Amino acid sequence: MGDGGGRGDGVCGIHTDTVHALAASCKNPQATESIYNIKDHPAEKWICICISSVEQLVTAKPPFSPLLWEFMRNVYPGGISCIVSKGDWLLRLGHSVPCLGPAYDRVGTKDSIMIRVPDHTVTRQLCDITGPLAITSANPSGEPDSTHHNMVISRLGHKLQDVLCDGDSNEVVTSTVVNCL
Repeated sequence: MGDGGGRGDGVCGIHTDTVHALAASCKNPQATESIYNIKDHPAEKWICICISSVEQLVTAKPPFSPLLWEFMRNVYPGGISCIVSKGDWLLRLGHSVPCLGPAYDRVGTKDSIMIRVPDHTVTRQLCDITGPLAITSANPSGEPDSTHHNMVISRLGHKLQDVLCDGDSNEVVTSTVVNCL
């Protein structure tokens, strides 16, 4: 996800299990902020957190109900985004060194956050390497979603640090959002 020194300040285009996305390491709050500028994303719209597994959540110890844990274990990995309450547990999310702290205020809303565990091996491995990623669909705000890396390159490539080329998306719609509050 880069060091923030190039075009896009560390924002890359990636493939997910749904449509292509813009991604930035949560270790780099400037990159997370850049996502808003790159796609002209309204400040009130959410940026989601992408992680590699439910186990990353378990180690952060969020105060989820047993029913929510069961739901997440049944739907992840997959094309679901769960809206959950924000809290101090997010500061523990990541590898042995917490990495969400700097981006805490730039993802989700003041009180809630959307979590994704995509059913896409490359994206999950990327999350294992970088820690949680701030992600949103790779399209200019208000325009159709990008379903191929060529769409990301032609529409936003000049604003990005890099694009992970991986062909067509498996789906043509974004993830299904489930309000778990």
